[in-house]
Amino acid sequence: MKRQDTITMFENAIKDSGGIINTIAKRLNRKDYFKVKKKIFNNKKLKDLYLAEVEKISDIAESNIIKSILNGDVNISKWYLLVKAKERGYIEQQKIDFEASINIDIIKELENIFKK
Repeated sequence: MKRQDTITMFENAIKDSGGIINTIAKRLNRKDYFKVKKKIFNNKKLKDLYLAEVEKISDIAESNIIKSILNGDVNISKWYLLVKAKERGYIEQQKIDFEASINIDIIKELENIFKK
């Protein structure tokens, strides 16, 4: 029964944590980040709950970006195109000018090779 209580405590701590392990640990009054993380990832139910929480936060972040674009934020729109619309040709191009001068005495090199 104690194990189930612990699982329930973890489930409650994960809910609305944003997927932040330190937040979960604080809610459990635990100081060892790594033990909390290990407990989550060694239990399928807790791991699934945790990953769903992380995805939920990603969805919220994406929703905020979409709202900004719909409100006409040009900078966010440009960023979005560079990150999410590469297949449409929106890629950041960087031009690098490079100039080098290399002189190789080919005949001398060939003579050295054939001398061996």
